[in-house]
Amino acid sequence: KAANNSYGNVIKSCEASLKRMQTDYIDLYQIQWPNPEIPIEETLEALYRLKDAGKILNASRDEFHDMLKKIFQ
Repeated sequence: KAANNSYGNVIKSCEASLKRMQTDYIDLYQIQWPNPEIPIEETLEALYRLKDAGKILNASRDEFHDMLKKIFQ
């Protein structure tokens, strides 16, 4: 299932993670499930804003999903 990687949801999810972890920033924020229905630019803009605000230091996409998809096709 593709995640809701919309701008608003990425921001909201990160804020919730920060609160749960009781920290001011996240070292590595990962996007687990790409969503082809949401333009990547929208997701990237949210990540840029989070980095600019000092809430994340780095961001990446979890490539483990791609390996599993190949195995279980």
